[in-house]
Amino acid sequence: MGEQGVRMLALEETEEQEEQETLEAGDLPWILFTLDGVAYGINSQNVLSIEIFDHATPIVGDPPHMRGVTRFRDGMIPLADLRILFGLPGRMEPAESEVRDMVIVGQWEDRRMGLVVDEILSVEFIGTFVESHTGASRSQYVDQIARREKDNTTVMLLNEALLANL
Repeated sequence: MGEQGVRMLALEETEEQEEQETLEAGDLPWILFTLDGVAYGINSQNVLSIEIFDHATPIVGDPPHMRGVTRFRDGMIPLADLRILFGLPGRMEPAESEVRDMVIVGQWEDRRMGLVVDEILSVEFIGTFVESHTGASRSQYVDQIARREKDNTTVMLLNEALLANL
């Protein structure tokens, strides 16, 4: 193996070691999404999949924020509409239905469910957040407020302990 190959191998080992140290430190990627133009984040640790919203079968007696159930892999999951849960205005439907809702499917504690969101922005490591404020919000749904370094936007990080109880 030539000197170039040895350098490449050393670089790959260093990158793998840094990635392992990052994961050991609990620095997992976050799924960033929008609701009514505001950026929110949810830790990817409990996320199983991201899907395009198709349709749901309503369940009589469910709370207003629950859209019903939909098929996911080999079973059915409930869908929670975060817009309604957070008290945001309904989404305007374009004439030709160009805009589609996205569903973040996850498992929180023993409950598997889908969260209906407007748009998926990205998947990022928390290390890209340069500042984080705990307790700056009075919302029960927002655990922390952070600022992204790459574009200086504010991101509301969800209180995931509440998701198991929706």
